[in-house]
Amino acid sequence: MLMRSRVSLVLLVMIASSLPGAAQTFGEITGTITDSTGAAAAGASVTLLNTATSQARKVDTNEAGNYTIPFVPPGLYEVRVQKDGFKSVTRPGVRVQLLTRCG
Repeated sequence: MLMRSRVSLVLLVMIASSLPGAAQTFGEITGTITDSTGAAAAGASVTLLNTATSQARKVDTNEAGNYTIPFVPPGLYEVRVQKDGFKSVTRPGVRVQLLTRCG
């Protein structure tokens, strides 16, 4: 029997990438949240905090535990995941950078 109060959420996948286009000014953060057994954490709250401006954005994971935060300005962020019955997880130092394309 799994005791939910002792299982912490895991930031399984986190990707900071640029959006396609010629004049790129934003990136996005996507990921999948699972518990320690690998089961998807549907309805988990993901908060993205810009450490320079203290602006925060919040999204919830879908039924597969996936989330996307689009239109993220370049910078340094903290990502926090919370879900009732689970220990919250915070990942500091998530950098969003824009990639330039040559040719």
